[in-house]
Amino acid sequence: MTLTSQQQTMIEAIAKETLQLVGDTMDYVSSPPEYGSRAEPPDPEGLRGTAFWKDLATIVQYTEGQPSALPDVKRAIHQVTRQVVGLVGRLLFGEPELPPDLYTGDSVTFILIMARYRIPSDFQETALGQLLHRAYSFMVGVADVLKPTEVMKVLGSSRQRVYDLTREGRLTPIYKPTGPTRQARAMYFARQVEEIKAELSARPAPAKRPPPPRKRSTSKSASTGKRRKAEAVLGIH
Repeated sequence: MTLTSQQQTMIEAIAKETLQLVGDTMDYVSSPPEYGSRAEPPDPEGLRGTAFWKDLATIVQYTEGQPSALPDVKRAIHQVTRQVVGLVGRLLFGEPELPPDLYTGDSVTFILIMARYRIPSDFQETALGQLLHRAYSFMVGVADVLKPTEVMKVLGSSRQRVYDLTREGRLTPIYKPTGPTRQARAMYFARQVEEIKAELSARPAPAKRPPPPRKRSTSKSASTGKRRKAEAVLGIH
């Protein structure tokens, strides 16, 4: 696998940050592909040849537009997600159910399954998170995702409600790069939005409360009484 100097620099930066986050005790990050053991913790430059380095290289080349077999890219993303990002969630909640066509099937389904590894909410802000989300944005088509404003329109809800659905795990965002100096933009899967819309449509409409009884107005009778008193004083019949 031939890497440009820029790609190597990118991988080293990601590896350095990852080592700081997860430490060097994980065989996947710090050991050769056969998952052996090391006597001393590696530095980022010493990770070349490890399974982690090779998977990062596969993902980086894909996001750089180099010809890549999509199943190989998905396998690399799965290993990075499972072994690094989703380690704590996997230990606490177990391994998510994986379909036999995980790497060869639909890309949206693949991304949604990766989200089941209990990924931290701020993961997209890390160098590794930015790389994975950039890869996700390459995998999906324009028709697969919606902007937050489009989600609001489909569901007839507020922006806060979209945030709440994201926090509840019912909407899975991917963060699409918008430029080298601009913040990544959250996009949501149309499939999930339509499922929520169908669920809302199936709910029975809340029963309408009967309007309160109208009070009889006494203003007309009061004014009539005052008029009659005035006519009596003036002698008007």
